[in-house]
Amino acid sequence: MKKLLLAWMVAWAFALTAQEAEKPQEVEKAQGADKPYNIIMFGDLHYDNMDCHDEKKKEERKAEFTRNMSHWNAEKGLAPRLIKAAASKVNDETAFAFQVGDVTQGDGKTVEAAKQMFTEVIDRLKTAFGKTPVYIVKGNHDHRSPGGRKAFAEAVVPYLKTILPEGAEIKNSNYAVEHGPDLFLFIDLQLPDLEFVKKTLAAHPKIRHLFVINHLPFIPNPGGRPAWTLFHNRQQPVVTEKQLEFRKLVAERNGIILAGHIHANSLSDYKKEGEGRITQITISSMGSSKKRTEFPKPNTSYSSAVLKALELADPKVAKYMEEFRPYVVKHERFGDSGYGIIKINGEHVTFELYRADTTDKPGVVWELR
Repeated sequence: MKKLLLAWMVAWAFALTAQEAEKPQEVEKAQGADKPYNIIMFGDLHYDNMDCHDEKKKEERKAEFTRNMSHWNAEKGLAPRLIKAAASKVNDETAFAFQVGDVTQGDGKTVEAAKQMFTEVIDRLKTAFGKTPVYIVKGNHDHRSPGGRKAFAEAVVPYLKTILPEGAEIKNSNYAVEHGPDLFLFIDLQLPDLEFVKKTLAAHPKIRHLFVINHLPFIPNPGGRPAWTLFHNRQQPVVTEKQLEFRKLVAERNGIILAGHIHANSLSDYKKEGEGRITQITISSMGSSKKRTEFPKPNTSYSSAVLKALELADPKVAKYMEEFRPYVVKHERFGDSGYGIIKINGEHVTFELYRADTTDKPGVVWELR
């Protein structure tokens, strides 16, 4: 009997020791999911190849094509230098990089020509970033080819499937990426899927930070095409039910929207009592003044005076913006271009904007959370 009791006590003590040994591993795993990390952000890149356009388009879009070819010039162009500079910032804490649409110029003469532009720019990004995933969403230019939607589906979606987490759902460029306790929602400009947004958020009820990545701004920007926004028909500038529903979903989670399209850098902070907060960043990676060594002073006006001037030009757009204006508590916007680094450390989120191809220090730092 004594031997049996002794054996039981030894087994019990061993089990307790084993349980205690497992606890530090569980804690370490939980902390590992919450380690500081960063992501790298590009704006519109408008990669171009003149062989992919027909002669008629070469004449119609001459100014755009000339701009793009200068931007991507192998010796003097900003785009290769900017990408190289951003890639040099990859470190052990870099989770991934992403591009907010208009990765190509579009205007391909055929589906194959459009696919060729996608393949060429993806190869350049893969070469620069190596094993670091580079995610992409669709921009209006990416769709702007005969069969542009088909080209994106056949050239970009298969690439995304090779870098997305196993089992991740993707439809067009609507997909989601988890990193620790944070969620990144990528939204397709041309075919935004609100049901996908709702379903994904319902499946992640305890996220810490929500990031929404899309080509278009959601909060209208007075400095650039204010009626052209996500879940909105710019031909009929009135607030839609989908917009209101999307705004509620993002605001109640204190979401951060990351966009491009307007070829300007901006911060808009929206706060509405009873609804929540949305912070929006737009970034430009197109064009940079050779005479300038730093970003210009920002324009901070999101006021009724701005809307008054806009109202004279387009009363409907001014009325549409008025739905947002009273709740935009902070707004900054300025030109020039570069790349961004978003740093996440617990509850803190910081956005660093590097001008052109600089790597020493950011030209602008915004504390987002």
